[in-house]
Amino acid sequence: MPGRPIADRAHPDGPGSGAPAQARAAVPAARTGRPAGPAAGGGAAGGAEHAADGADSAEQWYRRAAARGHRRAALHLGAILEKRGELKEAGRWYLTSAKDGEPRAACALGFLLRDAGDEESAAVWWLRAAQEGDGNAANALGALHAARGEYQTAERWYRQATDAGDVNGAYNLGLLFAAQGQTSKAEQWYRRAAYAGHREAANALAILLLQAGDTHGAEPWFSKAAEAGSVDAAFNLGILHAGRDDDRTALRWYERAAAAGHTEAALQVGIAKLREGDEQEAERHLRTAAGGGSAEAAFRLATVLDARQPVQGPPALGRRRRRRPSARSGTSGPPSRGTAAPRCASACSRPPAATWPAPPAGTARPPRRAAATAPSTSGCCSPGTATSARPPSGGRAPPAPATAAPRCASPCWPPGAANSRRAATGAPAPSSWGRPRSPSGRRGSVRRCTRSSRRRADLHAHASVP
Repeated sequence: MPGRPIADRAHPDGPGSGAPAQARAAVPAARTGRPAGPAAGGGAAGGAEHAADGADSAEQWYRRAAARGHRRAALHLGAILEKRGELKEAGRWYLTSAKDGEPRAACALGFLLRDAGDEESAAVWWLRAAQEGDGNAANALGALHAARGEYQTAERWYRQATDAGDVNGAYNLGLLFAAQGQTSKAEQWYRRAAYAGHREAANALAILLLQAGDTHGAEPWFSKAAEAGSVDAAFNLGILHAGRDDDRTALRWYERAAAAGHTEAALQVGIAKLREGDEQEAERHLRTAAGGGSAEAAFRLATVLDARQPVQGPPALGRRRRRRPSARSGTSGPPSRGTAAPRCASACSRPPAATWPAPPAGTARPPRRAAATAPSTSGCCSPGTATSARPPSGGRAPPAPATAAPRCASPCWPPGAANSRRAATGAPAPSSWGRPRSPSGRRGSVRRCTRSSRRRADLHAHASVP
């Protein structure tokens, strides 16, 4: 549907069933403030008020006439008050005029009630005005039934409005038939209203012809509607010329529609100004379109403003780039070169080995229970720590190489400490597996390990086992 049904509010000037809405005269606005009371007194009191106001006021004289029972004066006074926003007092004067038999006042009262949300009471006053021959009230009733889906009843009231001389009735009939898919009847009523000077009907007729592929037949009706003041027709003319690659003419019509408040036209003007390089005008039109609810205009305005932001280049000389925190150490940047590895004494749980006497070279491997309880030093001592291999069954263990001393970050026993102590005490050198020799040279029974020998074995395992 090109538009929605039109039902104008009652205009005090001109006949109620007469000319189109565009030809009706506007209500004269009050030039000064209204008097204090609704009824001005007699001639002397009126002259005093006139001298106090210092000027003639249409509202003042309408009020005097309405107070004396003039129904058309009450209608004019209600229209002035409604335009000023004093709806309650306007409704009171409309009601007074409608009860006196003025159909246009009943129609205007129906619009006030409809705007207040009371459609049932509005329909009562519209029906009363339509039965008295008001075409605008008939149009309002037709639009009310069309919104409810009662198309036959709406068509009947639209035809009654058309018969009463209201050109909006013909346009509304075109809208009704177009909504039902009856294109030929819609075109017929659009033409009737367009020839009568209805600008929106001319725009709707042009759209119908354009959809049928008649571009040359649509353009004159677009132009006629745009010249009559139709904003939608001006925007449609811009689209029509843009399709012909006539960008200059299209921009002219877009600017005309945008000046009248058309949101999509403002967006098209903004895009055209961006293409021309005029960012200031483009920003102004894009802001207007974005304020009207256009998401595309808001996006393009954001891109324009984002392009004005300074580009973040590389850091200047002498400034260090801030590094992200390392996930391993919690500090920023890689660790500095030459940092020392953690010392063995801080990683091990036992006291330093220098506090205990050195184990004899080549002593037996500690039992599995003692080795399991000893803390692991695989992460403490450096690679290359000497470990003793299990000798083959029935044989002796090979002598330990000279470089078998453990290399550890913490101070360990010196390699020759055990030999020097043994030489000082005169103790015999034990075998590599802890079995002392008998005087005859044969192996004797293995003695039980004391607490000190077990501790030495544990410490030796701690220093030698990786």
